[in-house]
Amino acid sequence: MWRFFACVVLAIGACAPVNYDAVTKGEFDGLVQLYWVGGNTGSAVGDGKFLYFPDPTSPLRYTSNDQYDHKGKRLVIEPPAFFTDGGSVPRMVQGVPGFNAWAFGPAYIVHDWAFEAHRCLNYKEKKGDTVKNPDIPTPEMEKLKNMSFKQSAELMAETIKTLLPKNTAGGPGGVIASFTAGPISYAAWQDEKSCAEIRAPKDPAPEEIRQHMARPGLSQAQREVFELEDGRQVKLIGVFKVR
Repeated sequence: MWRFFACVVLAIGACAPVNYDAVTKGEFDGLVQLYWVGGNTGSAVGDGKFLYFPDPTSPLRYTSNDQYDHKGKRLVIEPPAFFTDGGSVPRMVQGVPGFNAWAFGPAYIVHDWAFEAHRCLNYKEKKGDTVKNPDIPTPEMEKLKNMSFKQSAELMAETIKTLLPKNTAGGPGGVIASFTAGPISYAAWQDEKSCAEIRAPKDPAPEEIRQHMARPGLSQAQREVFELEDGRQVKLIGVFKVR
């Protein structure tokens, strides 16, 4: 019943089937460090505005067994600091078990970063040889330049499967991966964005958070809740190990 209900709602995004059973598990390593930096009441999907911030000693890393980078090596994705709304799951479905916007948090971070990197690569392709620093894609972005839209949906499938216990059936993972292969996601895949803006966002939150957390002698409370210079309150949602 849950699958029927979810698919009816996700049909808004016109799911394109992804063969969830065909992808293989990869490997997650490192820590997920996530900050809430504002609501997102204007959107019908996601769960607010969050900043993924890599731990300086153990950043989140995903190694694929199915996909390869532009050099023909196993694809290893290590996202830098960037903004995400979690899983772009319609809010009217988020109460269904497995469809919370953070049910598969590390998978959503990796998938969202792939889209962010692709926007920079689209920007470079449009601008051609006129692109100069800081609008040149970073090496981490370049790893993804051969990834197709279909492979981005398969990346979602394999990262979700990696997070689940062995022999767990597709369930929500298969539905969510198929949703990310639909036209809403495809439109986002076609977007472009200045690489300079991705590397150094105009939003001051990443740099202010970095400076705040580097201050010596902070109490646990000061690490978990603090204000930015523009008055926005920042909350550390959590730091957890991904295996």
